[in-house]
Amino acid sequence: MITSLPRDFKSFPNLKCNSMISISTDFDVSAAIKSNDVSLYPQILAEFKKFNDSDSAKLADDFIAQLFKSFVAAPVKNQKSITSMIESLMSFIKDDEKKIQLIMKVSANSDCRLRALAPSLIKFVDNPQRLRNCFFSLTLDRVSSVRKSTVLSLVDAKFDIRSLEAMLRNAVNDRDASVKNAAAEVIGDVAPHLIKEYCLLLENKLSSQVALKSIEKFVNSHNGIKLFYKSMATAINNFPIEGGEALLIASKYAQKDELDLLIILAEQLTTCESFMLKFNQFAEVFEDKSKLLSLLSIKNINSWRQRVVILRNCVELAKFLPDQIAEKAIEFSCDDVAVVRTSSIVLWQKLISIDEKYINDLEKLLDESWQARIIAAKVIGIIGIDKFQSISEKLRNDEVENVRKCIEEHINL
Repeated sequence: MITSLPRDFKSFPNLKCNSMISISTDFDVSAAIKSNDVSLYPQILAEFKKFNDSDSAKLADDFIAQLFKSFVAAPVKNQKSITSMIESLMSFIKDDEKKIQLIMKVSANSDCRLRALAPSLIKFVDNPQRLRNCFFSLTLDRVSSVRKSTVLSLVDAKFDIRSLEAMLRNAVNDRDASVKNAAAEVIGDVAPHLIKEYCLLLENKLSSQVALKSIEKFVNSHNGIKLFYKSMATAINNFPIEGGEALLIASKYAQKDELDLLIILAEQLTTCESFMLKFNQFAEVFEDKSKLLSLLSIKNINSWRQRVVILRNCVELAKFLPDQIAEKAIEFSCDDVAVVRTSSIVLWQKLISIDEKYINDLEKLLDESWQARIIAAKVIGIIGIDKFQSISEKLRNDEVENVRKCIEEHINL
């Protein structure tokens, strides 16, 4: 348990932690802060707002060092509340120079927890450029949590662009995954022009999952996906679920001459159920829906659930590509799994509602397995026998009893 202030704060000018300010109030602000009881923080801040600017500044000046001491001594679960309190107190300090000196002191402290806290305070400084060198040093700190915190704070650090670039490059080339991920998280907001660095983050397995979440800022800034295509392919291979989400977003910004690149990327995701469930969103980008047919093949899809998802996508595309989808309907009706075969009934209904010529394609099922012929019988039963006299007659005389029973049952409904 720490019983005294960290060494670096004892000599800090104007931080008199034992002084008292005589202000008439029923609530003892001094005692409340020194109690380290985080439940009292909302009440402490409420009291601060009652004071005039001069008195609240004096209180903040007096007690902020006490909070730094509390932060070091506190269990991890309380550190977030103490950090919020410190930030609230910073807003009461009007002297920018005092805030700058305070952050410099904290960033040079021997305790890495305080060094990691320092970057989050830059948003309260009016002249952040004064802290540029301090921040650059923190991006090279020996402790990864300090480097990470510094990188995350760059979104609030209004440094010159060259300084921001240098700090981000340090983070991109960092060996620690948490620091790389911090760079991946903020690079789109801080420096969307750093294409090379962003591509490195996409390609690195340590950071690609987080980097994919920044894709919109880059494809929007650079009018398309061409510059990021190869790196996206690597990232999608590393993390297909997140990659699928990123591709859906990126597709909205793709230029017409980039549509083939979208298809190539999407071909990596045909076994990714989460992407295929949102296939219609992806399809909206394409005026020529025939480009999507390669994504609807079930030849290498081992999961029957995934085949059902593809089937449902075929139902949605049937109105655009009925001839090609009719060929796939036969394939679904001949599937080894009953659930897939049964699901194809809806696809046949859709096709025949578009054009009755697809009854001829349904009749092709009569040359397939008896299970496929049962699907034909069920389609007839749902749509009605009037349009299927020839097919139903053949099914009535089928060599397999189950097929004969099925057509009779559905005709007699």
